[in-house]
Amino acid sequence: MREIAGTKEAGINRIVWDLRVAAPAGVPNTRGPFVLPGTYTVKLTAEGREMTRTLQVEADPALPVPDAERQARFTFLSTLNGMQATVYRATTAAADLARQASSLVKQVGKMPASPGGVVSAVESIEKSAREIQRRIAGGGDAEGEGGGFGDSLRARVNGLYRQASH
Repeated sequence: MREIAGTKEAGINRIVWDLRVAAPAGVPNTRGPFVLPGTYTVKLTAEGREMTRTLQVEADPALPVPDAERQARFTFLSTLNGMQATVYRATTAAADLARQASSLVKQVGKMPASPGGVVSAVESIEKSAREIQRRIAGGGDAEGEGGGFGDSLRARVNGLYRQASH
């Protein structure tokens, strides 16, 4: 479900689990959905020693919904977490492509007798990569307006996750 690292300081340390599964790996400012009611095993490892205990997570009495609906919500939010990770990777790839194309434009432009068509083609690739990046991640505040549902794909997925997780 999730691994939480504590400090390496001697003495008494406190770790608090927020009852959520792990956030999508590598995606900043995200979090996973709350776990489903059930029995969970907690394992503490320190200095080569290990201790395990079980704990019971109960359903929130303020949210009286059938188990099937709770499971469907968890599955939906987990799927959205996967989408957040995919969008983040696509944003990174588009930014990398745009940087590489920009570098190539500069290199080709410095060459004596560079064919104009080559420069234009590379500039077009750079422009397209930046447009893809803008459409995926947005510009500036990628969360956009209107409750998190901006124009970018990232803003829409993140906004949908926020709306569904409340």
